[in-house]
Parts: sequence; C-alpha cells; structure tokens
Amino acid sequence: MSRSFPGLASVSSSAGVRIPRIEWAQLTCRVVALLVLASVLPATTLAATYRVGSGGGCTHASIQAAVNTAAGNAGLDTIRITRTLAYGNQNIVVEADTAGIEFIGGYADCQTNSITLPNTAVSGAGGAAAAVFSLRGIATVFMNNLEISGGDSTSAGGGIEIVGGPKSIVLSNLFIHNNQGRYGGGISARHSAPNTNELFVLIDGDTAISGNTSTESGFNFGGGGLYCENASVLVSGGTYLLGNSSANYGGGIAASGCAVEIGSVGLLGGVLLNNYAARDGGGLYASLSRSIVSFYTADPEQPAAVIGNTAGEDGGGIMAFTNAQVSVYDAIIRDNVAQRGAGVAIEDVDGTPSVTRFLMQGTTLGAPGAARNCARREACNRISDNSAQNGSGGATPGAALFVRAGNDFAASAILRSTRVEGNEGQNLIDFDLDGDVSLDGALVEGNTLTGPMFDTSGPNAENLVIAASTIAANVFGAGQPVINARNVCAIESGGYRGTHVYRSIIWQPGHALIAMGGTPNLNCFQYLLANDLGVLPASTLNGVGDPLFNNAAAGNFRLRLASPAIDYAVAQAANSTRDIGPRVLDDPTIFNEFGAHDLGAYEIDQIFVDGFE
Repeated sequence: MSRSFPGLASVSSSAGVRIPRIEWAQLTCRVVALLVLASVLPATTLAATYRVGSGGGCTHASIQAAVNTAAGNAGLDTIRITRTLAYGNQNIVVEADTAGIEFIGGYADCQTNSITLPNTAVSGAGGAAAAVFSLRGIATVFMNNLEISGGDSTSAGGGIEIVGGPKSIVLSNLFIHNNQGRYGGGISARHSAPNTNELFVLIDGDTAISGNTSTESGFNFGGGGLYCENASVLVSGGTYLLGNSSANYGGGIAASGCAVEIGSVGLLGGVLLNNYAARDGGGLYASLSRSIVSFYTADPEQPAAVIGNTAGEDGGGIMAFTNAQVSVYDAIIRDNVAQRGAGVAIEDVDGTPSVTRFLMQGTTLGAPGAARNCARREACNRISDNSAQNGSGGATPGAALFVRAGNDFAASAILRSTRVEGNEGQNLIDFDLDGDVSLDGALVEGNTLTGPMFDTSGPNAENLVIAASTIAANVFGAGQPVINARNVCAIESGGYRGTHVYRSIIWQPGHALIAMGGTPNLNCFQYLLANDLGVLPASTLNGVGDPLFNNAAAGNFRLRLASPAIDYAVAQAANSTRDIGPRVLDDPTIFNEFGAHDLGAYEIDQIFVDGFE
C-alpha cells in the first residue's frame, strides 16, 4: 500500500493525508458562559459565599464543611479559603453539589476581600490514600489561587481527581506539586463514556504542575503531571508541566482517548519540561482514536517548546501510539532523550489498518484559532539536539524520529518546513516495519550519527519521500550513504511507495546520496543537486555540483545568486519552504534549467541574498 502527501507529487493529484483536529468552539463557549454565570450569580439570592479559616468573619473551620453546606444551596457558590489555617490531611470531595462551586485561595483572613500572594496551601500529607481534591458527580468547579501538594492516591489523581460528567472544570493560577497517584500524579480527568465533549478541563493562568508522580507500572497508562481519559483538555495561559515522572507512559501528560489542545506560553516558552517516563513518551504520550492533540505557539515572541524530557524506551519528547493523531504548529522539540525516537516516536502495532499520525509544520494552517507564527522564523518549527541513546550512552536508532507500523503503513509522519538539526544517535529517522515519512521544505543539518541518515532497507517497503528539502553539513558513519534503501519505489494511484527524492539538495561530501540493491527507478529521483548521486543512473534531470550556500558555517543554507540550484526544476508550487515564503519565484536574470523552481528548502530571496538577514 502507498500513502500520498499533499504538494509532493510530480504526477499524482491525490488529496493527501488529512489530520483532523478537535473543534473547540462549543467547549470554549461553554466555559465563557460559566465564567459569566460565576460573575453574576453571587449577586443573586441563589448563590452564597463561604469563608474558611479562623477568626472574625469566617463561616467554616474546614473546607469540607463549606463544601457540604454549599451542596444544600441552589446556587453556584464561592468558597474562600484563607491562609489563617494549616490545611493538612485533606481529602476534599465534591459530589452532591450540582450547581457548582468556586474555590478561591489567596485571602489573608476571612474579613479581607483582596487576593494576595502566596496562594493558600492545601495538603494531603498525612491523610488518607486519596486525592487532595476529588471532583465527582456533575458539579462544575472553578479552582483559583491554591497550592495543592502531598496527595497520595492508589487509584487516580494525587493532587486533583476529576471523575465523570457532563461538567466543566476550570483550574487557574494553581501550583500542583509533589503529589502521586496511580493515574495522573498531579491531575487525573476521567470519564467512563467515550465522549470527549462531556468532560471538559481548562488549565489556565499561571498554573505550574511540577514534581508529581504516576505510580502505575503495568500495561495501563500513567501521566506524571496529567492523565486524561475520554475527556477534552485545554492547556493555556502560562501553564507548564515540569519535572513530573511516570513509572509507565507519559511523564508530563498521558492522554487515552482524550482530546488535548496545548497553547500555553509556559515557562519562557517551555511547556513540557524535564519530565520522565519509564517507558514511552517522556513529555507527552497520546493513544487511541479520540486522542487528537494540537500543540502550538500562542505568543510569537515565546515559541512553545517540549524540552529536556526523557523516556526509558520510545519517544523522549512525544509519543503517538495506536490511532492517536498529534499536530505541532510552529513549535520546538529539543534536548529530549530516549532509546528510540529521541524527539518523536510514532507507533501503530495493533494489527488493524488504523491511522496513527504526527504532523509538524511551520504554518498555522489547520491549527486552533489561538495559534500564532513565531516572530523569528528560523527559531521555530525545529526538532533539535535530541539524543537517541541506551543506558550506557551508546547511539541508538531514531535521533529525531522513530516510526513503527505493524500493519499496512498505519504510522506516518509529515515534517513540513521543519529544521532538523543537532540530533545525535545511530540514524536520524528510523523505520521499524511499515511506515511513512515525508519531508517537505525541510532543512536537515548539523546532526551527528553513527550510521546512515535514513535507513529504509528493511524487509518491508517503508515509504520515505523527501521533497524540496536541503540535507547538508551532517556528520555520520564513514562510507555510509545518506539513504540506505530497498530497490522498491513507485508512484501509484494512492500515492508513493518506497523511497523518493525530488527537487532537493544533498550536499554531504564523502557520502553518496543513495545505496540500494538493483537499478533504481529514475522516476523516483528527479531534479536533484548532490555531491554524489550514488547508484542513480545518469540523468539530465540530476546534477553534481556545489550548491553555493550563503554561509553554511553559520547555519545559513539559503542560496547565493550564483547557485546552480536556482531556477532548476519544473514548478511545484505546493511544495513548502523552510521560511514559509512563497515557492517558485522566477528570477528573470537566470536561465531556467527545467523550470523556475529552486532546489532545496529555500526559494531565492534577492532582498536577503547578500547575508543581510
């Protein structure tokens, strides 16, 4: 079977692969309505305000007592939690209040109406084996300005356990730290019904989820910071997940049949930071068909990033597993570590023709409405400085990407306009069994590897399509080709099969472009400029020569005006560029070899060709 990739075919007119995303409009409208309701109801006779603490003006001496009183009131009640008490041994359960509750901390005493730092600390330490807050039933809950720690649950979330629905939970300006739970050390959000629209969780404001632990170590999932199942989660504001750990999957986040949108500015852009998973998905683990994840930059000056996460097995930064679909828009995946797929791993091994997808691109096309492009183009849409290594530090497969499909090319990745740089391992992109990978308008430079860069020579017909991309200045195994491939390639009605390279520059002196058994099909290798075309037969469409980069030593792989790669190929306007500039800009002063399409990741830009940029 073959797969098609939009904008890559020179003869195919297929519609390509579409990666669906969750539609958040109805969910966010519901939260807005609830916020309006929260601001109106306290002025009515239905809602009430309760003050927890000691001293004048307090109505309750414990949080649970205030919750029990609120359950008998018809309105959306507010519980103010002051700092006049030490709240230890806590297991607060909200279950019967169907009208909803708003918890607000940060009050110095029961008589003040202003919120000040620090947040009110609520701890489960020394109490029952349960979450600090258990939010059950169908009560909508708002939580603000609280520090939640010390929870220890043998079943679900350690800090906050959210169960059932339909309901919405809004968490804002919280510090959730040093909790542990079987699923979701910091937060667990679970619904028994497979309907992601019934349970909605918004994590917003300056919320930090840090140092939490998921203890589940069996086949089931984990989620050191957050676990969600059959729910929808929106992570926004300044929220970040730092230093959480899982004994299983998902050091930062584990999503099982859960729709997740991550559009936070995080900690100076870092959203998933230094998390650890004993198995897969150091930063993020997404699995099953309803797990549709969007990760994007929300502030043009602070690109969103997945940084410094570690997985004991696969997917140091991100892992997409059977049927999950993960899309990353103009963000960064860097400095992550795993045994396979240090940056990203995509696996689909359930034996059925399902679809597990990973997309990374430099535009916001198809992204949620809050997504923004980075102010500095070259700073974003990068897979950088990840390391595939075993426990003793030896190089292992998939420094940037690991793709494994047990059936019918069910796992695929598209890197569009992505810069892949500084990664270390045995190879850059590793295929295990069937799988699809396409690079469109990508720049691959500065990686250090012990074997070939791309190895598609396995017994199955892995699909690798490289179009309008630049591969240069990488260091890899002596005598190894850039691509080690099988002698299988074709363009079929459904798309591509095997290894294809089009309209690209491969400048790796001392290394051949490709090695494969038998005679390659030249229809699969067209409009190339390389230092050595390897086993490819002679063709007027392909050339050997220096592409004349502007300043490769400084990481600038744009073309000089004298480059032979300018105005070289038949136009394919659908191809991407690394800098998201337009494709096919015809320079009237340069002879068109076969057409006006420049080779490689950049189309010539005469304004910046002198290095001004």
